[in-house]
Amino acid sequence: MSEKIELNPEYYDRLGRILVAFQDLEQSITFSLIRLTRTPIGDDIDKEYVKALSELSFRSRLKLLRNLAEKLKVSDFMYSGCPHEDRRPDFFRELINRLKKHAIECQALEDKRNQYIHSVWSPSESDADRIARRFKIRVQSKKTSVVHDEVPIEELNEVLRNVENNAEMIDFLSHALCSVQVEKRESNA
Repeated sequence: MSEKIELNPEYYDRLGRILVAFQDLEQSITFSLIRLTRTPIGDDIDKEYVKALSELSFRSRLKLLRNLAEKLKVSDFMYSGCPHEDRRPDFFRELINRLKKHAIECQALEDKRNQYIHSVWSPSESDADRIARRFKIRVQSKKTSVVHDEVPIEELNEVLRNVENNAEMIDFLSHALCSVQVEKRESNA
């Protein structure tokens, strides 16, 4: 058996952190879907709905969020007598556009995560302390391809920051939009 060549420990750390952060992103998307489709959230939350969402793949949840964001209208967040009525349309247009933008970014992040997780890693021959080599064989119906590239630790750091930022922003945006839907319902009651 050949001797196992270890990566710089930072790579193990960053790859693990990306996995954990991605679970947080997935949870943010799930709870955003719940917030935006089941407001107001209270003790009587539809547990079957939550279970059904939890069974969906990340890609399916993300597709639902993107579709929901595409269907949101500024008028969904307007009501008679709402505070700052003159500034609300631009504000909510911006929130909805940001939600769409972050949902799109999440697809690229999922692709990147899958590349990392389904690759074989080894130290780079050029700089084993700061660069690792990622290797993957892809077998498709009519061709087989070999993908290999060098991944600097900075790239993993950037992906980690992007995953964390998208989770935080999707969570924030859905809270903001949900709170206004609750406010609108209460004003109409």
